[in-house]
Amino acid sequence: MCIRDRFYGLGNTQNQAVITNYVMSNLISFAGRLNYAYKGKYLLTVTGRTDGSSKLADGNKWAFFPSAAVAWRISDEDFLKDNKLISDLKLKYSYGVAGSDNISAYSTLSSLSKIAFAFDDTPALAYGYMPRIGNLGLTWEKTKTSDIGLEMGFLKNRITATVDYYDSQTYDLLLNRSLPPSGGFTSAIQNVAKTRNRGLEIAVSSKNITSTDFQWSTNLSFSRNREKIVSLAGGSQSDVANSWFVGQPTQSYYDYEKIGIWQTADAAEAAKYGQKPGDIRVRDLNNDGKIDATNDRKIIGTNRPSWSGGLENTFTYKAWDLNIYLFARMGQTIYADFLRRYDPQGIENAGTVINYWTPENPANDYPRPNKNTSLASTLYSSTLGYVDGSFIRLRNVTLGYTIPKLKLEKTFIKSVRIYATARNPFTYTKSSLLKQYDPERGGSENAPMTKLYTFGLNATF
Repeated sequence: MCIRDRFYGLGNTQNQAVITNYVMSNLISFAGRLNYAYKGKYLLTVTGRTDGSSKLADGNKWAFFPSAAVAWRISDEDFLKDNKLISDLKLKYSYGVAGSDNISAYSTLSSLSKIAFAFDDTPALAYGYMPRIGNLGLTWEKTKTSDIGLEMGFLKNRITATVDYYDSQTYDLLLNRSLPPSGGFTSAIQNVAKTRNRGLEIAVSSKNITSTDFQWSTNLSFSRNREKIVSLAGGSQSDVANSWFVGQPTQSYYDYEKIGIWQTADAAEAAKYGQKPGDIRVRDLNNDGKIDATNDRKIIGTNRPSWSGGLENTFTYKAWDLNIYLFARMGQTIYADFLRRYDPQGIENAGTVINYWTPENPANDYPRPNKNTSLASTLYSSTLGYVDGSFIRLRNVTLGYTIPKLKLEKTFIKSVRIYATARNPFTYTKSSLLKQYDPERGGSENAPMTKLYTFGLNATF
C-alpha cells in the first residue's frame, strides 16, 4: 500500500458551516466486437474493451479486458439432422477477463476532519486524519472466467436444458481491510487477495401437456457454487481480524463454537473453565482445559449457500391459469441480529419469548438471566447469533381467469383477466428460530417474515 500526503479543500482558518455531499467519479470505456459464423454451425465471438476509472490510483486507472467465445451447433451436422430424439444440441466455450472498480470515490486519498481548539481565548483550527487511510496503490480488481456449456433440446424442443460449468479466478480483490488501531488508522481499501469460484448451473424447461384445453409446463433451475480464498497479501495463510482464511470463502464466520448451556449436572466440569450452570458453553477444540481465542475458534460457517434451486409449474385449463413457484437455498449460515438482542437483565426482552436457562428450565438457547450483567459482558455472547439459514419457500402462487373474447364482443373492452396472488405464503426453515424473520434477507430485524396477498384485474381497451 502506497501512502502520500495530498490535501484538497481545506478551507481557511475561519469557522465555517459549509458542508457538501458532492462526489464525482468517471468511468470511460471503449469496446469492440467481432462475430463470425461458418455455415451457421461454427460460431466465434471476440471482444475487447478498455476501461478507465477515476477511482483508482494514478498509473493504474486503465486496463484492457479481452474475451472470446466459440460454439458448435452439433444438431446441424448431417449425423443429427434427422434425429427424432435430439432436436437441438450446441456445445459452447468462453473465456474472458472482467474488471471491477467497486469502491467509493476518493479511496486513494486520506480524509481530514476539522478539530476546533483554542490558545487561551483565541480560537484555532487543526486537521486530523479520519479513521480510514487512503491508498495510492489501488488498481483494478480482475476476474478471469472460463465457461463450458451445453444447450439441448429434445422431442422437437418440448424439453430444453442448459448445463454450464464455470471457473472464475479473481485477483487483486478490492476489500475494506481492518487495520490495528495502534497505527492511527482502523481500515483501508486494498487489493488484498486472490479468490476462486467454481460452480454448476442447470436449467430445464418442459412442456408436459399441450392439449387443446389443458397445458402444463415446468421450469427447473439448480446452481451450486464453491468459493475460496486462494492467497492473501504478503503470502499469509490467514487474516483473523477480517475473518479471511486461505481455503475458505471471503464471507466466513470465525468464532467459538457454541454447544449449549452448562447444565446443573455439569457444574464440576464448568468450574474447570471458570464457569457455572447457566453460562454459555463452547467447545474446547484442543482439549487443553481452557478456552482461548487463539486455539479455540474455528470457521462456524458462511453466508454462501451450498446450493439453491427453483421449481416452477404453470397450468392452463381453458380460461383458467395457475402458477406455482418453489425456491430453496440450503447450507447457508446466518448471523442474525435478532438472536443477539437478548438482555440478561430482562429489560429489553419485553414483547419477545426468550427461552433462557433456569434450574427449572434447563434450556440450551440462552444463558441464565442476571440483573448485574449485560450481553456485552457475557462470555461468548457472540455465539448466540449463528443459525442454520437453510429454507424452502413457496414464493409465488397465482390463480387467474381470463374472460373469453366472445363475451366481450359487444363491448369496448378487448380483454379482461381477474387474478389472485399469494407471495411467500409458506416458508420452511431448518431452524425454528427463524420463523419470524426472513432467511432470504439474512434474518435481519429489518426484514421480518412477510406474506403478501393481492387481488387484481387487468383490462385492455
